[in-house]
Amino acid sequence: MIRAVVFDIGGVLERVADDAWPEVWIGRWEGRAGRPTGTIAAYLAEHAPQGSLVTGEVSEAQLRQLYVDALGLDDASAD
Repeated sequence: MIRAVVFDIGGVLERVADDAWPEVWIGRWEGRAGRPTGTIAAYLAEHAPQGSLVTGEVSEAQLRQLYVDALGLDDASAD
């Protein structure tokens, strides 16, 4: 049972030099959801809000909703 998902936006908690980790992480979610490889990444790319999270053009709520929709999470799972 997944108890929490922590997003480290901007490498605050951990610096990762490996550019492949997002694909590995998304691939694990696709496997758990029974979705074909590439479907979640394609959804995220197609539905990503325009603007920057860093400058506040995109809110945390918008980014959260993007992942809720892409991963098929309910509110409890997203929290």
